[in-house]
Amino acid sequence: MEDDKNFLIRNLKDSGLTDKQINEYMELKTTNEKNKFLENHRKNIMKEYHICQEQVDSIDYLIFTNKKNLLEKEKTNE
Repeated sequence: MEDDKNFLIRNLKDSGLTDKQINEYMELKTTNEKNKFLENHRKNIMKEYHICQEQVDSIDYLIFTNKKNLLEKEKTNE
């Protein structure tokens, strides 16, 4: 039983939950409450993921633009 609890706690930590959030989760009584808690955490992670993806897209655009400008500059110097 203790191994199951340790395994659960490890998975909760791996999912990004803080110790405080893990304690909150462990105190929930029903599976439905636990699922809602996890779904909310997942939703928050996905929001962060989408923000990061937009940032990566912006960086990719800047890199592309810089390379394009460099190529154009090299062509005009030939």
